[in-house]
Amino acid sequence: GMKIPEALNGEIPDYMHISLKGRNAVYRSELLMLEILSGCNWERPVYIAASVGADGRFCFENNLCQEGLLMRITPFDTTALGSRIDTEKSYNYMVNKFKWGGIENPDVYMDETARRMYIAGRMYYINLADELLKAGKPDKALHTLEHCKRVIPHKSIPYEFQGKAYK
Repeated sequence: GMKIPEALNGEIPDYMHISLKGRNAVYRSELLMLEILSGCNWERPVYIAASVGADGRFCFENNLCQEGLLMRITPFDTTALGSRIDTEKSYNYMVNKFKWGGIENPDVYMDETARRMYIAGRMYYINLADELLKAGKPDKALHTLEHCKRVIPHKSIPYEFQGKAYK
């Protein structure tokens, strides 16, 4: 069920290149991630949350493919192959399945942590719409943005850029 870039002709590579260059240590949590990957044989997906920062992505930054609000670890370099977002899965998860929990209600209190999560969520919708446009699917791109506007409304989470709010 993994999106395999066209350049790989539908085949999963025989090996995954993992570089530890510039690192002085590998921590227990990172060893656990390597152990999980070594045993999965790509028969089951291995995910990390899209909200995990660069430190939590260990050395897999170039092997991540976004599927909704998750990042799937793949055995190929998604950056080099231009395959950073699985648009079909992301569209299905983000537009049809994921529920944002009633943020459209203006009486729901949003603390700073929740606000950051919703602002990041809005960016995931924008990135998905951009990829859908590149894939020649403008109707899905427009529907994605309209859905985002409905589930993360401006009244609840104002549009802002570098701390300046816009209407």
